[in-house]
Amino acid sequence: MESEVNNDISSVQTEDTLSHPKLEEATQTNNNVNMEDIYVKEKDVGITEYLNPKLPGFSGVLKQLHSDFLVNEINLNGTVHHLTSFAVQTDSIEPHYHRRGQPRLPQTHIKSRLPVFDQKTLDEIQNLIDSKGIDSEPVITEKPIHDKDKRKAIHQFIREYFGDILFGETMPDQSISIQMINRTESRPTKERDMGLTNKDAGTDIKYRKISKKTSITRWEKGRGNYCEFLLLKENRDTISAINLLSRLLRVHNRVFSYAGTKDTRAVTVQRVAAHRIFANRLAGLNNRLVGMRLGNFKYVSEPMKLGELKGNRFQITIRQVQIPSQEELLKSIISLKDYGFINYYGMQRFGTSTIPTWKIGLALLQNNWEEAVDLILRPRVGEYGKIKDARAHWAKTRNPQETLEMMPDRYYAEMNILKTFIKNGNTNNYLEAFNSIPNTLRSMYCHAYQSYIWNRVVSERINKFGCKSPLIGDLVVSEEDAWLKEEELSVDLTFIPLNEESTLESETKFSEGPSESSIRTSHLDSVSPEIQQNTADESKKVRPRGEGLGSGINEKITILDNVNIKNYTINDVVYPGPGHAIKYPQNEIFELYKKFMGEDGLDPTKMERIIREFSLPGSYRKIIGRPWDLDWSLFQYNDPCIPLAVTDADILKGTAEIPRISDGKYLACQISFNLLSGQYATMVLREIMRQETSSGAQYELQKKGQLL
Repeated sequence: MESEVNNDISSVQTEDTLSHPKLEEATQTNNNVNMEDIYVKEKDVGITEYLNPKLPGFSGVLKQLHSDFLVNEINLNGTVHHLTSFAVQTDSIEPHYHRRGQPRLPQTHIKSRLPVFDQKTLDEIQNLIDSKGIDSEPVITEKPIHDKDKRKAIHQFIREYFGDILFGETMPDQSISIQMINRTESRPTKERDMGLTNKDAGTDIKYRKISKKTSITRWEKGRGNYCEFLLLKENRDTISAINLLSRLLRVHNRVFSYAGTKDTRAVTVQRVAAHRIFANRLAGLNNRLVGMRLGNFKYVSEPMKLGELKGNRFQITIRQVQIPSQEELLKSIISLKDYGFINYYGMQRFGTSTIPTWKIGLALLQNNWEEAVDLILRPRVGEYGKIKDARAHWAKTRNPQETLEMMPDRYYAEMNILKTFIKNGNTNNYLEAFNSIPNTLRSMYCHAYQSYIWNRVVSERINKFGCKSPLIGDLVVSEEDAWLKEEELSVDLTFIPLNEESTLESETKFSEGPSESSIRTSHLDSVSPEIQQNTADESKKVRPRGEGLGSGINEKITILDNVNIKNYTINDVVYPGPGHAIKYPQNEIFELYKKFMGEDGLDPTKMERIIREFSLPGSYRKIIGRPWDLDWSLFQYNDPCIPLAVTDADILKGTAEIPRISDGKYLACQISFNLLSGQYATMVLREIMRQETSSGAQYELQKKGQLL
């Protein structure tokens, strides 16, 4: 299935019956491998308790198909966004840039814009366009153009009117060569990975990479500077989806803004805004995209701001459900509705390999750069294929050049480290090598350690004191801030790939939690290396105490005492992710921070570091999460490979609902609910199912299901 390219976003994808390609490969290699024993488990990241331990739970399979996990963004007004239209309004069409049909030179502007071109040259340019690049030769001006302003005007004209098919180049004698662009050389080897259909592949004509400066310069007055649209994506994380759109449109990825990242192994819908990109250019990409659709276009005056959402609507289909009785399931649903769930950071936060991301973060906080780099490059149990061979070769030879040649392209962290070793001619400068990793990846490791400590502290608190009421000395958010979003509770929002001056992490403020692919086995291997990087020199600054705090966040935190404790409930309690700019609980809970971090040689009160990005201010997070607008249903089915949910794309194609049967072989539970941004749907399911949510455990369940 890897080599096939499907131009349809249908949710029927039989290859997804095994939801993790790496796990599938591993099982094919060794059927005796138990993935649940190999990969990170809940207890390894501090997830051990339940809000209501008396619930019986039930078993089932999650994410067997992408359409089993639907995510739709909720804006600040509470509107759930659905993709409902691909149409582009007439006044949204780019007035002069021809992307369909045969492009023509704009006769009305030629004389004023290209006075140096004679009719012969203009005819040659039109013939070049008509040739579509087949056996075509560049058009070169007969005489040199020594006037720099005139050369600049010509290049600007070509970019403005034909930036997608022509490019101009100033020759050494200052004449101008105009050539045809064809899509081959800069296209990735794996067209499917890039999201292109077969029609974009197969030409052997040379391709010249387009400058990121190419853009449309005419923009009508009064039109909003941003085209806002809905992005529907399937089996792709938000960051790689944006990078793909940037490549196809030949613009910098900072052109796009969005409120937060969404899960990978899902079908998700979210708002995106593109700066001065016409709607018809975006809509035109739909014929070329795989697993993505763009629609609901409109022009707005402001970009999307990170965190500018209330949360997400989830519709999750659990397959092959086995329950004691429907009454027991109803008890679990009612408990979830009335009391909520423990607001753990979910498994996506910590990776799926045998080396969790928090351990790399710990090495960084210990200033042990060598250990951090070694953890990223070292071999891991359960990996197979090229990545296994590359890691083994590195462990044996420490040869960065040979290892790099063996390393699969998508392993950006590993590849950047190896390239730095090659550039320096040695493998000893570990800090410089680590800083070659894109900033969005570097920051993720330390945040994973904060999340690990938070999980452990909350688990121990619930184990010792329960979760029915707050404790004197606990931290709370006042009632008027009860709907304060997780982003607003965060103090340390230091990394986002497309707009780093805005500060929302690519895996901190996430849909279900973070973009699930953000922490895949390759440690965020899907993010483009084009993401801007902070150099080590830029990072060697100590962040002033309190810098990074949101607007008055600490002022919204209250420490409970004998007098005010009666005004609050457990739902108001927040605990901090360790940092130098937050408050800690003034009770025994603070001792837990010191105990757990002390085991790692760290002090929760001394979190400042010489290198800025590792000097973590900290964050706050509610210990109890509460879903709202919760619905559920049970139904039967026979075929384990058919979709059981309708996506927005399915509805646009005319599929309104999935027929139900009354005597099916299998039982499914479909549950829908809303969560605040930053909360994990898998932790909601864990509370009612009592089932391990790690990828290895889920794979084992799926594998058993295939044998039924």
